[in-house]
Amino acid sequence: GESFMRTEEREVSILFADLVGFTSFTEKLEPSEVAFILNHFFSVQTDVIFQFEGTLDKYIGDALMALFGVPFSQPDHAVRAVQAAAGMFGKLEEINRSKALPVELQMRIAINSGKVVRLPDQRYKLSDAEYVDLQKKEADAQLLARYVKDRFTTLLKKAYPSGNMDHL
Repeated sequence: GESFMRTEEREVSILFADLVGFTSFTEKLEPSEVAFILNHFFSVQTDVIFQFEGTLDKYIGDALMALFGVPFSQPDHAVRAVQAAAGMFGKLEEINRSKALPVELQMRIAINSGKVVRLPDQRYKLSDAEYVDLQKKEADAQLLARYVKDRFTTLLKKAYPSGNMDHL
């Protein structure tokens, strides 16, 4: 008989964060210092993602990608992604104020909502168009700015019909 790959499609929010100018300032650092900076940054920011029940998808160089709404459905995945982004910026300010690192870090975050497919090996795959769209948004983001797509805004409006999002 024929065997078929069993997949599941789900609407999620994707958060992509990267360090601004990381490559240029690490050229002056020792590899051990670069590793220390990345380990500290990723550790702190991953904790924030987990605080809002996000799933770390991957680290990509000086960037990370997280999903909200997997592996368990979260009707408020868009809200969780925004809250995590705000928390990540807050933690970045704490890192910089503490002077624990040899450099001051700057970060960009892009958030998008879209469908992903869960593959049989339990990984989640964005459509190539969604991924490229997310990368473009992140690349075009101004320093410490978050891009919010129309679909994402619609999800927030559903979660907060009164429009009051002051607590986010």
